[in-house]
Amino acid sequence: MIMSLNAELQIPDHILKWVIEAVDPQAIVLSTNRLHGGISSIVHSIKLQVYHSEITVVLRQFDNTEWLVEEPDLTLHESESLRWAAKADIATPQIIAYDATGSQCGIPAVLLIYYLDRRPYTRGGQHLE
Repeated sequence: MIMSLNAELQIPDHILKWVIEAVDPQAIVLSTNRLHGGISSIVHSIKLQVYHSEITVVLRQFDNTEWLVEEPDLTLHESESLRWAAKADIATPQIIAYDATGSQCGIPAVLLIYYLDRRPYTRGGQHLE
């Protein structure tokens, strides 16, 4: 569910719907925040209520066209790198989903659990691997 804060959200509804579907269809967007400092992507934190818990996810949208031309499978590389880092017991964000072609988000994107939120993410009781 998307709350009526969209003027402040800065994230189009179709992208928020993709985020919700990736996390849990019952999730409710509580807030979003544009994170500054990224030079290769647009980054937002999104706080969600999932049943009785709150989690924060990070949406990273790759808008650097030169980089995407050089590395068209960038989202796949990022996703796999994070999965390998997690197996090595390195503190790292947990990948939830990625949109390799931009078909869902308009530009390629990855969705991560905020790295300071150390709780493992589960959907329907199943830990995502």
